Amino acid sequence: MREIKFRGKHIHAFLEPHNTGIWVYGYLCNDHYINSEELMGEMLVDKDSVGQYTGLKDKNGVEIYEGDILEYMAIADGKQTDKVIFDRGTFVVDYAEDYKQPVNEINHCAKVIGNIYDNSELIEKEGK
Repeated sequence: MREIKFRGKHIHAFLEPHNTGIWVYGYLCNDHYINSEELMGEMLVDKDSVGQYTGLKDKNGVEIYEGDILEYMAIADGKQTDKVIFDRGTFVVDYAEDYKQPVNEINHCAKVIGNIYDNSELIEKEGK
């Protein structure tokens, strides 16, 4: 059974200014809060940065979240750099306009190299 959890980028709040900008992991309370066991409570997050855990890990054992950028080898095109999205009930990499590769088919050979919030330039240079 897949563990249901989320991550989001913490934003400034009166009581936690020292945590601004860190990634918060836990369960989603609503669009703006994630309850984090590690930080012992609900943390205000940027709702645009919230992504769900896919239940999968990359070849190095790193958890893969919606919004992550994966690097992997595609049979036809060689090395690819694509973002993880949720589409039609499953997590996929946005491989091409008319084709999306399920993450569970490539996670064993993929590596998380960043995410679209902290490392958008990794996707922008590819024109995606």
